[in-house]
Parts: sequence; C-alpha cells; structure tokens
Amino acid sequence: MTQNTVVLFEIPAAEVLGPAMRALNERQRLFVCALAYFGGDQQEAYRAAGYQATTDASAQASSSRLANSAPIVEAIKEEALRRLDSSSMLAVSTLVELASAKTSDNKVRLNAANSLLDRIGGFAGKTEHKIVIKDDRTTAELIDFIKQTAVANGLDPMKLLGAPVIDTTFEEVDPDLADLL
Repeated sequence: MTQNTVVLFEIPAAEVLGPAMRALNERQRLFVCALAYFGGDQQEAYRAAGYQATTDASAQASSSRLANSAPIVEAIKEEALRRLDSSSMLAVSTLVELASAKTSDNKVRLNAANSLLDRIGGFAGKTEHKIVIKDDRTTAELIDFIKQTAVANGLDPMKLLGAPVIDTTFEEVDPDLADLL
C-alpha cells in the first residue's frame, strides 16, 4: 500500500478472512472492503485501495476489470456473506421461505424481510416508479393555453406559435405533364 493511501474503512483481521480474501494481496483486499464501504462504487473503491488512474475513463475501465476478475468476485461473495449478521441471515431465510408464497400474510412478512435487508444488511432492492401524465385537452385548448402563458410572461404568442395558418385549396396535376404542353 502506498504511503498516500487514506483508509476510511475497517479492514478485517487476517484470521477472520476466508480463503478467497486471504488469497488476495493487500491492495486487492482493500479494494474488496472499499466496495462494501462505498456501496459498490467501483471507481471510488479502486482509488481508495490505492490504485491510480490518469483519467476517469481509465479508472472506470481498470476498476471494472479488477472487480470482474475471478479472484475478486470470489472474495466479494465471501466477504458479503461474512458481513451478514444474524438479523440479516434471518431476513434472508425468511425471503427464501416466502419466495413462492402467495398469501397476503406472507406478502407482509416478505416486505418486512426486504426492509430488514435494506436497513440492516445494506441490500436495498431495485425500485421502479412509473409516472403517467395524461392531458385530455384538445389541440385548440393547448394552443389557447400557450397563448395565455406567453402573454402572462410578456411574450408575443404569435412568435411562439410560428407563422399564421393559411387556408388554401389545391388542384392535382397529372404527373406526366402532357396536359400542360
């Protein structure tokens, strides 16, 4: 480890580490522990472990390559399991038990287990929010709204709406133009 490295997180003692972590060098162990500390941010962990990169792009590429190497992947799995405390293990076992359950009681217990994992174990699940905005105004109503908003903000509504609409008629012309000659 370089002398400039500032360690912001605790590195476990060698005797509590599993075989995958013990197989790593010191900087690699720092990287694995930093991943846990920084919530999986590979670039932050890479730099915190003392690795250096000249650009963000090279840090991203190098940290990704390191994080996906087989020894590091095994050490990450091993360290994640080691860090689970008994409350997290109870939540994990509840999740496994309820994974296929469909009753409302089990859904409540499943949500509780997910909450435990989120708060105790740092295993927040992915959430997705869908926002639908529906506007039932007609085109004429929207144009009127734009005009009113423009006037209220000191703007010329005709400049916002573009050129005025011109009503016109047309007559189809024969494409071979024989009738024009």
